[in-house]
Amino acid sequence: NSSAYSPQHTYASNGTYPVELMLWSSCGIDTYSLNVLIQGIGLEEWSEESFVLFPQPTSDVMNLQYTGTELKSEVEVRLNDAQGRIVRSEAVTPSDLSSGLTWSIQDLSAGWYQVQVQSETHFWQSPLIKQ
Repeated sequence: NSSAYSPQHTYASNGTYPVELMLWSSCGIDTYSLNVLIQGIGLEEWSEESFVLFPQPTSDVMNLQYTGTELKSEVEVRLNDAQGRIVRSEAVTPSDLSSGLTWSIQDLSAGWYQVQVQSETHFWQSPLIKQ
């Protein structure tokens, strides 16, 4: 609970947490509620150079390619919307990710998305802009 202009909170563990924003004005109170998915706590992050996400921005496809060498097991690739909801998720092998993963995103609304890659020990994420 905070009345700060730009409140912040640090989560101690992965999970889904409720978040509520209350706005006060002379017209009354407006409340906006959503659940946010927190992931990656306790995981090492892959370096930014480990993955290439292109094109940016995009209107029809998302391409993701792994450029590192330490990936040895299957990973989960997720595309989350701006509210943290999983729009698409797929288990991907290291060889498939090294060759390049392509998803059609034509059916998605224009906006900001988050691409996440997670293994048992590592985590990577990057924004994706859909025009």
